Amino acid sequence: MTFPITITYRHMDASPVLDARIRELAGRLARLSSHILRAHVVIEAPHQHSHQGRLFQVQLDLQVTGREIAVHRTKAANPAHEDVYVAVRDAFCAARRKLREHEQFLRRKVEFRPPGEEEPV
Repeated sequence: MTFPITITYRHMDASPVLDARIRELAGRLARLSSHILRAHVVIEAPHQHSHQGRLFQVQLDLQVTGREIAVHRTKAANPAHEDVYVAVRDAFCAARRKLREHEQFLRRKVEFRPPGEEEPV
């Protein structure tokens, strides 16, 4: 990985294992694009509610040449986000899709994808 990455934890303890996973996923993004300048990942565990589990929120901001790519995965998005690793994976998958679109734009080969059609994970 050739760009700096900052990881922030809110309402939870830092995890070296999760840090390693985030750095691994960021390394995959670095192989996809050489235009990434830096990344900031915020992982937040909201307070426990009596009617639902802890749904993690992940915010991923990538500074790339010419723009900023922001991904926010909130608690309302997916009940599977009770697992922090699933929430992080989903955020990086969304960032990968946005980064590919940005790379295509930079190459002037913008391709139209109908709404709702997503790339397989």
